[in-house]
Amino acid sequence: MFLFLGAAALACYSGGEREKEPPPGYPGGLCRSEPMTPCEEPALCDLEGGYCYDPDDPCTGVFCGGFGECFIDQSSLLPQCRCDPGYFNERYFLICEPPS
Repeated sequence: MFLFLGAAALACYSGGEREKEPPPGYPGGLCRSEPMTPCEEPALCDLEGGYCYDPDDPCTGVFCGGFGECFIDQSSLLPQCRCDPGYFNERYFLICEPPS
């Protein structure tokens, strides 16, 4: 029973036609508002971008809204999105969207 629930919890990030964005507190998700634990360990919170990231693999959980590709910025070692043509990440740092 527990094995099934664990497998179901891991599967919640994908499905349908594209990857799903992770929940707040997890790598790729928004930092939670609790000041002591804004992200689940070992993830850290990038306060400027307002998202959690895994320092060992910064692109974990970053799907760029399904319209781009995550890469690691070599100067900051933080995840960034390279958006597909016609999509932009101006409103949300790690989500590529069509122009509004």
